[in-house]
Amino acid sequence: MYAQIRKPGKSITRVTSTAAAADPPVPPWIGMPDNRKGHGRREVKLRDLKVMLLGGIGKVSLSESLYYTALKTNNRAAYDKYIHANNRASDTWAKFQQTLSSIRRKGFQILDPHIYITADNEVFDGHHRLAIAMLLYGSDSKLHISGSRVVGFITSHGL
Repeated sequence: MYAQIRKPGKSITRVTSTAAAADPPVPPWIGMPDNRKGHGRREVKLRDLKVMLLGGIGKVSLSESLYYTALKTNNRAAYDKYIHANNRASDTWAKFQQTLSSIRRKGFQILDPHIYITADNEVFDGHHRLAIAMLLYGSDSKLHISGSRVVGFITSHGL
């Protein structure tokens, strides 16, 4: 397995794994359509991803998500209000900014922890990191997905 990890202004790094050929088990909360045999590999642009609003009141594109818009506009107050209203006290602005700084320094790490996308391009896990990736690398950046799991990333900036 390999992942393409890009750092802004840096060349590509390939990460290989010598782990067993079988993929690790997919968490049970990832829907059935993604786990069926034959789902295979696919490529999805960040602009085509959808996220569930906290509280389950609907879906929006990643670019319309609060995480992305709060980052883009540096709007801590809106972020904090949204997190508080949805009982996500552990998702602090400081922690979000630490994740942003880490991705700026180290590049977008897709393997630890894994990022999961459903068959209809809904983000199941990794929303914060994908919002940061869209901000840093652009909406035309592509995810390589195997089943439900993101296994590769290509930036749209050609870095």
